[in-house]
Amino acid sequence: MIDHTLAGLSGIPEVIKANAVAGDADLLCRVVAKDNAGLEEALQRIAVDAVQRTSTKVVLSR
Repeated sequence: MIDHTLAGLSGIPEVIKANAVAGDADLLCRVVAKDNAGLEEALQRIAVDAVQRTSTKVVLSR
């Protein structure tokens, strides 16, 4: 199931990294978008068949 999801995510240019993780989530993805509208569009594309829900955290500085 995760392989199918990763295959779908690989076609989304804003998804630059996807990691399988333990805990409440199955995957942790790093998404880069130009602005809020771009982030919203990317999140809509991330909603592939196997994705039941997403949770978004925005990094303010690094």
